[in-house]
Amino acid sequence: MADEDCCILFDNQAKTYRIVPVSDSKFVDLNRFRIMGYARGKAFCTCFAPRSDIFEASDDGIMTPAPEPRIPRPPNAWIIYRSHKSKEIRKKVPHEESCAIRLLYNDKAIQAQKLHKAMYPNYKYNANAKKNQG
Repeated sequence: MADEDCCILFDNQAKTYRIVPVSDSKFVDLNRFRIMGYARGKAFCTCFAPRSDIFEASDDGIMTPAPEPRIPRPPNAWIIYRSHKSKEIRKKVPHEESCAIRLLYNDKAIQAQKLHKAMYPNYKYNANAKKNQG
């Protein structure tokens, strides 16, 4: 398609852009498609190519709007607190603390597991429990 003249169409129904050879544009349904412009041969590739950050091309030459980037959730109080504290801790003792703290919290996790097992002896973890509830 890069060597022949092209017609750039907007598909009103699918809300996408289509690039077709000019020879095929005679058969275009003008109720569905709006002619956006023309491009000559290889000039289309260099001068008129849609920006890749706005449009994505598929193998069949259909140009669709690129998906908008995902908006992250705002951090809650715990995330902000943890971020602040971890920076503070790393500034104090950057190399020594990580191993000692890890061992301390591993011990706490083992104690919590023992307490949990004593309180709930028949408990078994099920990763799919949330999926099956809904």
